[in-house]
Amino acid sequence: MNDCCASSSSLDKVAASASATLPSYAVRPGVTLPDWSVVTSAAVRKALLAMAGSDHALDRWSGYDAATDRVRATVLQFFVEHGRAPTMRLLAERAGLSEAAIPPLLEELRRRDLVVLDGDKIVGAYPFSDSDTGHRVTLDGRPLNAMCAVDALGIGAMTDRDITIASRCRHCGAPIRIATRDRGRALADVEPGTAVVWLGIRYEAGCAANSLCKATSFFCSDDHLTAWRDERQSDEPGFRLSIEEALEAGRAVFGPSLAGLDAASRPSVDPASKSTTVANRPFRANGRNGGAYDLVVIGAGSAGFSASITAADQGAQGRSSLAALSAAPASISAACRRRP
Repeated sequence: MNDCCASSSSLDKVAASASATLPSYAVRPGVTLPDWSVVTSAAVRKALLAMAGSDHALDRWSGYDAATDRVRATVLQFFVEHGRAPTMRLLAERAGLSEAAIPPLLEELRRRDLVVLDGDKIVGAYPFSDSDTGHRVTLDGRPLNAMCAVDALGIGAMTDRDITIASRCRHCGAPIRIATRDRGRALADVEPGTAVVWLGIRYEAGCAANSLCKATSFFCSDDHLTAWRDERQSDEPGFRLSIEEALEAGRAVFGPSLAGLDAASRPSVDPASKSTTVANRPFRANGRNGGAYDLVVIGAGSAGFSASITAADQGAQGRSSLAALSAAPASISAACRRRP
């Protein structure tokens, strides 16, 4: 199977439109995403270019203010340290803000599809989820859930630690095991060696958890990826990636998430709370965590990261319908905000 399921002409249009300047979105001073410096694969480059567009998740993931960034970084660090999302009270304490200041900042993060909310409760913050997604992560002996497989593959680079991923083929359920080296930046082992990833890129309703996360999955072989797609007779837009390429994509998207925190402004004391709690534990400027985290990631089913795209505009296409999305595991179908 080719490294993608888009027509060559449509991919050429995507590549030509972005050949002069690769799209880059500011996260915080000195930090941008995707991290193009880690992208060496033509397939990953095409996939990321296909996901670069107006009101697409990567575009949404930039340009927010320092207070919003502080809350996002605090949520991610709390997941890393505790394997779950913080309560509103704990988030306020860790971020050095009043509880009253938190809801509008969380709503801004939800609008940008950086967190998933159930009422006022945080139930996900890419790459992490509070619900059982089938991608179980054990961190320093504490279990947590990755939102999806590509998200899980990006956790090692984000936290500067090696990870082990245990998942299953979306088609047949066969176990798939992946280990990394070089602090999450390279593969140490993949079993079976024929395993691949389907990276879905259909982004809908401003919520990756409800769209592309349902399509992006591990497969034990190209044959089983083909069979899975044939069964659904779908034109689901996306890209076939090797495990190495999927790791590269995860690094490019999630590697910058906690980068540069020590170079950014330190959290100030919130006038309303008078709290002196510091939100963020320092990470080195390149996002490498000086702490000692040991990660084991266990997952099954679907995987993916945020992307906004239409097949006609961006060119990665397969066999049409949303059957693949509706067939995905219900465990990751939480809305980006579930309203009463």
